[in-house]
Amino acid sequence: MAKIEYIGQKDRKTDNVAGTNVVWNGNGDVKDVPDSLATRFTAHPTVWRLAGVVKAPAAPAPAPTPAPAPTPAPEPAAPSTLTLAPGAAVTATTADPSPAPAPAAAKKVPAKKAAAKTPVAKKAKK
Repeated sequence: MAKIEYIGQKDRKTDNVAGTNVVWNGNGDVKDVPDSLATRFTAHPTVWRLAGVVKAPAAPAPAPTPAPAPTPAPEPAAPSTLTLAPGAAVTATTADPSPAPAPAAAKKVPAKKAAAKTPVAKKAKK
């Protein structure tokens, strides 16, 4: 026989899972049930448990690991200077590395509708 403890909140609990009709008289009451039926009770851990089995307290959470130190920002580059020979010409160009956007596709309108929208066609209809 297995010893099953009622751990629910009711003052009286009748077995409604294994068909034994055993009655527990409040939280903490322990009753014997056939070993073959014990798993039916323990499948409801908020209502019954094996007597004498105390749920171990949860292990403390591990301490959080400290965040890594921030990487220092790189030193700004010194401004570059260019020395030119007297009278030398300087030409500067900048190229945009991004490609130019493709032109939008023209809206296709059937020839009849296009002709009907012209001012000449409107005058002819009147």
